[in-house]
Amino acid sequence: MGLHSSKKIVIKLSALFALDAFAGGFIVQSMMAYWFYIKFDIDTAVLGSIFFSAPFFLAGGLKIIYDLALYRSFKSIKPPEEW
Repeated sequence: MGLHSSKKIVIKLSALFALDAFAGGFIVQSMMAYWFYIKFDIDTAVLGSIFFSAPFFLAGGLKIIYDLALYRSFKSIKPPEEW
């Protein structure tokens, strides 16, 4: 099985995994939205805005944590002294 014969299989599996990952996120969010709607009677527009904005807050938090970690790791490095 050379590179040429396995290329089709790799493309098909990649497409299948991409579809699974894409659809899996929709299923989980749909079930969570339905549960919040039934349990707490929250309006679907509010739930939609929460689920839409949550990844942006996550990305912002990760950026802040990354910058803090980078600052802490390079804080102890002193610049070279002049000759």
